Amino acid sequence: MDERQATRRRFLKQGVALAGLAVGARSVGAHSHGGEIERIATHPMAFGVRSRYVGLMRPTMTNIGHNIFLHGEPNGLDAFTPIGDLVGSITPGDLHYVSSHGSVPPDIDPRQHRLVISGMVERPLVLTLDELMRLPSVTRVHYIECVVNRPTPVGRTLEQMHGMTACSEWTGVPLSVLLNEVGVKAGANWVYAEGAETIRLGNSMPLGKAEDCIVAYGQNGEPVRPHQGYPLRLVVPGFQGKYSVKWLRRIRLVKRPLITYWEKLHFLKVGEPDEGELRGKLGDFYLEQGPKSVITFPSGEQRLSGPG
Repeated sequence: MDERQATRRRFLKQGVALAGLAVGARSVGAHSHGGEIERIATHPMAFGVRSRYVGLMRPTMTNIGHNIFLHGEPNGLDAFTPIGDLVGSITPGDLHYVSSHGSVPPDIDPRQHRLVISGMVERPLVLTLDELMRLPSVTRVHYIECVVNRPTPVGRTLEQMHGMTACSEWTGVPLSVLLNEVGVKAGANWVYAEGAETIRLGNSMPLGKAEDCIVAYGQNGEPVRPHQGYPLRLVVPGFQGKYSVKWLRRIRLVKRPLITYWEKLHFLKVGEPDEGELRGKLGDFYLEQGPKSVITFPSGEQRLSGPG
């Protein structure tokens, strides 16, 4: 009995020692990996930078009197795309316009983030980012334009009048793939999408538009940037920018539009409607963002360097 107990004690001690060695190895490995990342991040070739002779930057909305906009942000959280200085049609991720509605981008750990699809569906679904990225994906070029992208009495430059638009190459899962996975029930006519920011900005759109939409995790060859909705953004081409919900956390299939706070306050064609009269009326919503054209150079306060 004593010999068996002694043997058991030796086994437990050896197990504890081996476990400690394994933990130590993992700690050293993690520390070494972290050190390697730190070393790479400080290397002069780690990040691409623009020439010091190129002065591209996003003008902030507060520079021109934010109060004229529907959702003006006095703390400098909105910015314009410098469309007059860009080359080609693609907007670099760090120059994409920002419409914040007063919300600082949430610091979302992609390992903890979940996309919930519920409502009038046969099989409600909760997806991690890894699970979503295993599904069939597409890459498409789409513009996103804010509803307030138009000339204003105080706008002087091209950016101040037309800078709330941008064009990116978006990569992600077609919304139609996800809806096929959950099975949309008969009677569902609208899709409600909601973000994970503090104000939980959400919008309702007709179910038929889902065929065009992408649940995007990539933008211009890299993960979607925080100001653009990292880790997930719903891209709704052809509709006003508010429908392209950032920091996407929830998709809900419903019979009638939910008439959220933001929809009722700013995004409906009527002022203070009775919600009972509004529910289900497609004509009450501003949806499509029509085509526009603008001369980008010379424009605004730009000047030609010479004749011809």
